[in-house]
Amino acid sequence: MTNKVQWRRWVDPIKVSKKDIPLDEDECPYEIARFREAFGIMTGSLLADKEPLGPTLVGPQGIIPLHESMEPSRLYNLWMGHTNFPLKKKHFRAIKTTLGVEGINVFSPYRFRIAIGLNFFADEVKESIVAALNPPPPAPRPSKVNGLIEFARKTSEAA
Repeated sequence: MTNKVQWRRWVDPIKVSKKDIPLDEDECPYEIARFREAFGIMTGSLLADKEPLGPTLVGPQGIIPLHESMEPSRLYNLWMGHTNFPLKKKHFRAIKTTLGVEGINVFSPYRFRIAIGLNFFADEVKESIVAALNPPPPAPRPSKVNGLIEFARKTSEAA
């Protein structure tokens, strides 16, 4: 069986466009009310009439808005690989050591994500990965019988 890999461009699951954010309470009153309650925004306050911030990351340093320039899909050339064979450590090492692969994440035995360097052609890197996962079959080793026949021929010709 040939090891097959299908490639799909990785889509950022957190990526939210401005059109997806409700701008008035008629579109999604519960979410807007919950947002205002969570952040202490009251009607009549300075922030009540402003547009929502969009997607944010809440961490120890506070609330950080996620801008388009911070999207992983803009910073890296990310691809998902779907295989028809379970990935093992030898496959992981083969992918990791392929020229042009900046990073790899294995999500399941059959799925992984790679980051391709911006100075490399994605198609060439993906072809190299498929070639690394499909090593050529080993050359047939000469058997002892064939070696004896060859030896007998050489000795008969010499005589």
